[in-house]
Amino acid sequence: MRSWRGAMVIISMMLGAAVALGLAGCRSPRPGAGQWPGARTAPNDSTTIVPSCSWPLRVVGKASPEQSGLVGCYLRALADRSRPGMLSVAYRVYPGGVHISPAAFARTADARSGVATIRLSPGIDDPYYFPVMITFADGAREQVFMALANPASEHSWRLVVATPNFQ
Repeated sequence: MRSWRGAMVIISMMLGAAVALGLAGCRSPRPGAGQWPGARTAPNDSTTIVPSCSWPLRVVGKASPEQSGLVGCYLRALADRSRPGMLSVAYRVYPGGVHISPAAFARTADARSGVATIRLSPGIDDPYYFPVMITFADGAREQVFMALANPASEHSWRLVVATPNFQ
């Protein structure tokens, strides 16, 4: 198990560097493409700024403002059924890029039901990849994972909500 995590960290670092240099094909073809109005992100899909949106939610436990803001953007995108919104919060460090499938919007009605509660559970073994439990106002639950997209920046949190494109 330990060697698998080590390999994933190395792969993530290599892919993060490739994306930062524009070599992995994950950048938008034009600045602002794939961004969502109201979501603050770096130009040209940089993974050094965390998207942040105004969306009501309760946080149980410890979460940074960046982490809770990212989940707020996710909930807003989910409620609005916004593909660009989902892409703005998605972990996209895959060589072939990612896409948002219709299954990503399975909890749209739950997101619209009221104020959700989130609990982040950073692990001791891996504080850069961990589950986020979302309890919606109607009682439904969903678990997504939060990951650091750029190992060189502590300000690059994203959610694993997109499907990788395999070539």
